[in-house]
Amino acid sequence: MKNIRGLHVWLAVVSLTFLGCTNATPVVSPIEGLFGMGETPSPALSFSSPSENSTLPTSSPQISGSCRKGSSVTISGSGLSGAPVVVVCDESGTFSQTIVLTPGFGTKTIEITQADSEGRPLTLERSFNIADVTPPNPPSGLGDGDWFNSTTESPPLSFMDGTDDGIGLDHHEVKIQDHTNGDTDLTTFAIFSSGGKISGLALADSTVYRFIIRAVDKAGNKSAEVASDGWTTDTLAPTPPGAIAMGPIPATFKRTTPTWTFPESTDVGGSGLGGYKIQIRRSSDNSLITGFETGTGDGARGLKLSKSTDFLIGGESYYANIKAFDLAGNESTEVHTPDWIALDCPTNYIAVPARAPFTSLGFCVAKYEMKIQGESDGKQDFSAVSSSVAESRPTGTPWVRINRNQAISKCQELGPGYDLVSNDQWQAIAQNVELQNSNWTEGSVGVGMMYRGHSDNDPGETLSVSGADPYDQTGNTDLQLIGSGKEQRRELTLSNGEKIWDLSGNVTEWVKDDNNDKYGSNEYISTITDLTHPMVIGGRNAKARFGSNGDYTSLPGPQYGGLGKALLDFQDGAIFRGGSHKNGTNAGVFYVDLDDPPTYLTDHSGFRCSLVP
Repeated sequence: MKNIRGLHVWLAVVSLTFLGCTNATPVVSPIEGLFGMGETPSPALSFSSPSENSTLPTSSPQISGSCRKGSSVTISGSGLSGAPVVVVCDESGTFSQTIVLTPGFGTKTIEITQADSEGRPLTLERSFNIADVTPPNPPSGLGDGDWFNSTTESPPLSFMDGTDDGIGLDHHEVKIQDHTNGDTDLTTFAIFSSGGKISGLALADSTVYRFIIRAVDKAGNKSAEVASDGWTTDTLAPTPPGAIAMGPIPATFKRTTPTWTFPESTDVGGSGLGGYKIQIRRSSDNSLITGFETGTGDGARGLKLSKSTDFLIGGESYYANIKAFDLAGNESTEVHTPDWIALDCPTNYIAVPARAPFTSLGFCVAKYEMKIQGESDGKQDFSAVSSSVAESRPTGTPWVRINRNQAISKCQELGPGYDLVSNDQWQAIAQNVELQNSNWTEGSVGVGMMYRGHSDNDPGETLSVSGADPYDQTGNTDLQLIGSGKEQRRELTLSNGEKIWDLSGNVTEWVKDDNNDKYGSNEYISTITDLTHPMVIGGRNAKARFGSNGDYTSLPGPQYGGLGKALLDFQDGAIFRGGSHKNGTNAGVFYVDLDDPPTYLTDHSGFRCSLVP
């Protein structure tokens, strides 16, 4: 009865199982032994390893656990690479299988599934982490220079980043060693980026130091340490250049400086002399033109600064500061060069700055109206002096009784680059002097009138220049009233400080251009505007071709600002500028006369030569 009672209990349990009242883990029924099968029940399905949320060093871990012997265990899940793996539970009721996980590091999840004796599946899930334990590759291409000029900071260290085959590179770490004294650590490892420096150091001159660098990945793995070539400290500046001598101004004056020679500097700290740096400043106001740049050459062979584009202005005065530097970057004190005008004009020629739209380059122009070389009297028939040389000089009266083409020939005979001044060059000069306060009677542009030179026919002849007095031989002074002599000043000043004589008055002057067009009615220059004379010839109307830069329509007669008159209603082939001693209020720096052919000649018409180097 005892056994029957036990059987009743077992049947009750079995009945509950079939009704669905089961535990989460299947239970192997003891009925197998009861009915004489003689087998020990197999353990329930479970994981032995890896444990939940454990960290593994490999992506090919071994999975093991308990199972129902003789049955199949299926390994699957999102963390498994490839198809599910089936393994048979061995006689000891365990399984073990090496699997391959999906690529990458981090959390992986797998499942094991087994059917119980009744064919019902049981699935267990487990998550774990795959760790990155592989060190990254160290950085490469280390560069720290050979010399550096500081004892308190390192030179910048450049390098190519290390690489990592794991979860990724995180940062680089650097320290500094004293290489001269047994590779002693001066700093500890600290995070560092390419191009950075380390400050707050206490280094010694003439000592070799080096960087030690390593890469660190996001898992904290550190690469092998790599040493830079090292640098030597040098904080001593070289001596400055010696006394500077300046050579001639080059023909390409807008793109290169003169050549300077001087006793060479001496390196003091051991790194060696690196060269010389040049800074350019404008003489008139010390304004900076170019910052310090390394020059070409040296003190013995000659030093200069050249560029591929224009950086100087023709006719402007400049000076340079020169300093030596060594290979560590130490710089000497500066040495001031002599001033130079960025145009090497011949004697009695002046430099004229470029002025758009008339000229793109500076040029030289005769300071005085041309004279007959060796002759004090310029009023001679051309046939008598046709072989003479035209000369810009103060003494003697201007060369007159010469036609336009003869004037061209006399200028061109002076050599390459010489020619009769063109109308555009005249405009560049006239507008330059127009915009200088000193060329106006009241000391301010647009106030009063411009000085118009010897133009009142008193004396009634052309004049030489016998001295520095700007009213020379006119009998006038700056103390007189406008219209009574004050305006007879013969000398005008350009923006670069150059002086030009008789640009207005004394003799009218040929310019090289032909003209076969009428530009409108004859009017004073100050009254001509784009509206009054809109006719455009060759892309320019009367104001654009012959007129002033500013608008002076408010300046009344009879002086009309001293700018001169424009005789535009003619087309006789040639152009006169400036006016003569006979022209009175018509004379002025912008005076233009189109009423004569190129063959015309007279006792009060001369010329002026220009030079483009």
